[in-house]
Amino acid sequence: MKREATRYTIQVFSLMATYSVLFLLSMWLLKKIPPNGWRIPVAVLPVIPLLFVVWSVIHFIRTMDELQKSIHQEALTFSSLVTAVVTMTYGFLENAGLPQISVLYVPVLMCCLWGIGAGIASRKYR
Repeated sequence: MKREATRYTIQVFSLMATYSVLFLLSMWLLKKIPPNGWRIPVAVLPVIPLLFVVWSVIHFIRTMDELQKSIHQEALTFSSLVTAVVTMTYGFLENAGLPQISVLYVPVLMCCLWGIGAGIASRKYR
């Protein structure tokens, strides 16, 4: 399992570094190119490495034993449900006059909550 975890970590960090570069490139190009058909492909360019991150996470979870899978299932359930409550609550608060927040923050929230959920779930098995 340790070898798979090391490979996964290197793979995800490499993909996220690629994402960061493509994100910065995309933002820079969007300021430079005129409004034409290229703006949409340039805007979604950073999504490409994220698709590989999805594949990498799924592949890594498939290599886990049943206990680790159970921990991550609980963590993802926790993350999904808390994200739904938080985003819906803030949506209601926007109706009360709070400023709109970009949906780009939702995946960040989900990933943070996944980590918190994994910590909570793994404590049960110690």
